[in-house]
Amino acid sequence: MSGFAYISFWLNLLIPGRCLLCDGQLSYQKPHQVCSKCWAQLPLIRYYCFDCGRPFSSFNNQSGPASHNCGNHKAEIKLYFRRARSIGLYQGDLKKLIRLFKYHKKSSLGSQLAGWMIQHMPKEFNPANFDYILPVPLHIKRLRKREFNQSLLLAKSIARYYQRPLMISNLYRRHYQQAQAQLKQRQRRLNIKGAFLVRQPDKLHRKSILLIDDVYTTGATVGECAKVLLRAGAERVEVLTLARTEEPV
Repeated sequence: MSGFAYISFWLNLLIPGRCLLCDGQLSYQKPHQVCSKCWAQLPLIRYYCFDCGRPFSSFNNQSGPASHNCGNHKAEIKLYFRRARSIGLYQGDLKKLIRLFKYHKKSSLGSQLAGWMIQHMPKEFNPANFDYILPVPLHIKRLRKREFNQSLLLAKSIARYYQRPLMISNLYRRHYQQAQAQLKQRQRRLNIKGAFLVRQPDKLHRKSILLIDDVYTTGATVGECAKVLLRAGAERVEVLTLARTEEPV
């Protein structure tokens, strides 16, 4: 720990700050930036398609316990990954935290957001069952501008908690594209096509990969990553994201 980080740690303990969401005073014991009440109120996804993870507003008892396959949704765009899960909805306070995390250099929120993901991990979705945990990579130009890869920070905490190896540099982004957030669905697919490559395919042979990203919007980015990983020899790819932009149906 650097000298500055050491001093900041003890200052947070001795002089607790204010919650980023409600502005309430934080606990002396926990040097976090969000209070426990606000964490508890973040919008969780409770019902979802068991394939693509699309959120639902309620559970359909007629379809059985492993249901909510949304059928035609997967036909709209080939996603390549076996299934996807997102922990929360990209709205309200969760959206605010993610934007602070990504665009306002609040990198320290990474471990806390990952902890929230772990706390609410779906029972049937266990990161411990994968050979590798792999974050969606940033292009080097965007990494230099942002100073950190938000997906990597989430992946590090999840890999540490579930004691799984982290694969960082094998999958890389070779093109510097327009930011996906600015594009519509069809534009996203075209923008991201051919953006990723694998350096060492032999390390992926018959391996199961858990792909980590911050926000799932159309599935174009994680779908392209999954396609490249499978073609390089991975046996299966599944996706876990912090949030999803779709409204429950």
